[in-house]
Amino acid sequence: LDDGIITASTYGRGVWQSPIPVQVPQADIRLLTVTPRADFVSCGPVSPEVEVENLGQDPISQVLVSYTVNGGAPQEFTQDISLASGDKGSFTLPSIDASSGGEILLQLDVSVQGDAFADNNSGQVRFFVNAQGEPNDRNDFEAGSPDLVTYNAAGEGSEWERGVPTGSLLNQAASGTQVYATNLAGDHSNATRSFLVTPCYDFTSLLAPVLRFNMAYE
Repeated sequence: LDDGIITASTYGRGVWQSPIPVQVPQADIRLLTVTPRADFVSCGPVSPEVEVENLGQDPISQVLVSYTVNGGAPQEFTQDISLASGDKGSFTLPSIDASSGGEILLQLDVSVQGDAFADNNSGQVRFFVNAQGEPNDRNDFEAGSPDLVTYNAAGEGSEWERGVPTGSLLNQAASGTQVYATNLAGDHSNATRSFLVTPCYDFTSLLAPVLRFNMAYE
């Protein structure tokens, strides 16, 4: 309803539109976007950027920000910002620790004093922080080897599994005992796109770099 118009239609008889009287509240802030985008893979620490919009009549000078990372303890701070009615603006969250790597689920809430509508204040985004690899590294996926970043293109979790393959046809590793497989014991799920991501590599000092791996598929 951002355009203030309601649209109605009937089967075979046409479409009608009518303006909706809009009463703008004194104070209301809306969370618009959080960057990085969903499923982004970062090669280092991440400082997410938040975009908000002032939907109230009064100017906004401060925003109360509350966020959690992977369901941890809420982090809160007050962000100074200058937003006239209808203005959009952005600010940056503190850098997220990338030492542990892997999946990051960022949940965020913004509000102002006297906020009229709480249902437009919250959002979340899932992205990934990746490890830094070195030339000539070899990951055999055995015990002690670091996990690779894996994720499904839509939804939570990942089709990729690390472990001992036990499928009817795919049931042994090229070396050692463990592999990454889209299903260690059976078929790939239907209508599923899933990603297996190597560590990040700096190729600027390498001449003709080569990535080698063994692959088996049914």
